[in-house]
Amino acid sequence: MLFAGVMLTLLHVGSVTAWGAKDAQGIAQVSDRGQRGIPPKAAKGISPERVEVISSLNPPKATSYDVYLDRFEIWTEDTLAVINALENPEYVKGVKRSYGGSWQISVNTGNPKTGKLLRDKLKKLPVVDRLENHLYIPDYEVAPSDMYYATLYNPSDSVQFKELADSLGLRSENWVYNNARWLLYTKPGNKRSYQDIIHSILQSGLVENCSVAMDYYSSMQASN
Repeated sequence: MLFAGVMLTLLHVGSVTAWGAKDAQGIAQVSDRGQRGIPPKAAKGISPERVEVISSLNPPKATSYDVYLDRFEIWTEDTLAVINALENPEYVKGVKRSYGGSWQISVNTGNPKTGKLLRDKLKKLPVVDRLENHLYIPDYEVAPSDMYYATLYNPSDSVQFKELADSLGLRSENWVYNNARWLLYTKPGNKRSYQDIIHSILQSGLVENCSVAMDYYSSMQASN
């Protein structure tokens, strides 16, 4: 897993998920990541995209990512409708229950131009709750999930924080005994992007940091 919250300008078969401790930059180190990821491909006529990931406002912490336009995750309650809309069933690399309980479909078109056009089309479908591209940091490919971590400034604000989480369509669980650290899960049907959720939580002033959990993918797994 990688701890990373997001404010953006902007399969699951064979995915690698692992827990680890944060390094000096706030990026989680994991015990086993498999083969290293390959940088996103360029496509004629399609501009590359880049993402800045922010996990804290005070002090400010950010990480920049390149975007895999051909690979993304879709959260939905109607897998059949989404798969039909994909036009090519071979694009589907896996279907699973996500951390929050939605159906999560992993997609790889194998072509950045096709992926971008398809992504932009799918985002408009009522049956699609959310759609997020895979991201790249040096040597590794990661994909945002629908689980978050948050640390409160004051554990006494836990009731207010839980009310905030409820208002954002999140299920919340106290992670440790003192009410300071929380796990959050996006409920099925929630159409808020993870960047919107992170932004709202950080802007509340209740938390020291908030970050979305990410899964690691190897180059071999991403191409299957």
